[in-house]
Amino acid sequence: MESLPIRSPQNARLKRVRALRRGREKSAVLLEGARVIDEALDAAANCEFVLHAEQLDQKAQLVLARA
Repeated sequence: MESLPIRSPQNARLKRVRALRRGREKSAVLLEGARVIDEALDAAANCEFVLHAEQLDQKAQLVLARA
């Protein structure tokens, strides 16, 4: 999965996350945290994209590599 920095609050993915958080979009779910994402991947969930901080702990790096 390609990792690119978000440079604008108008970024399309960031807008989608905001809509998911507000319950305005029902076609996907928002997962937060490495453990939850890891469990979703174990259950064969389809991961459309991952937003993450620049600095990740080891667990988060492993989960991101799986996504």
